[in-house]
Amino acid sequence: MFRPQTYVLAFWFYKPLLLISSFLCAFLFFVNVPFFSVLVIKGLLLGMYFLRFIDAKSKKKLVFYLNFGLSPIQLYILSFLFDTGITLLIYFAFSVWS
Repeated sequence: MFRPQTYVLAFWFYKPLLLISSFLCAFLFFVNVPFFSVLVIKGLLLGMYFLRFIDAKSKKKLVFYLNFGLSPIQLYILSFLFDTGITLLIYFAFSVWS
């Protein structure tokens, strides 16, 4: 869990969501949604993204990460941590400019 390779692989998994998540975060902060509410919304959306991997065809996309010893739970937690870090950066950017 603490190998640098683990975080790189988790970021590769999170990368397709990065742009969408950043725009969503910026929009929510623009309309003055509280920080905790933004984290809850993004956590729920990330959870819905993980529901995509329930069926057998989509689970095959996780084989790459499973071969490196990353479970889906670890991918979810690390993706949420990356998302929280990016949310914090955007929050501080909006708080400085507001």
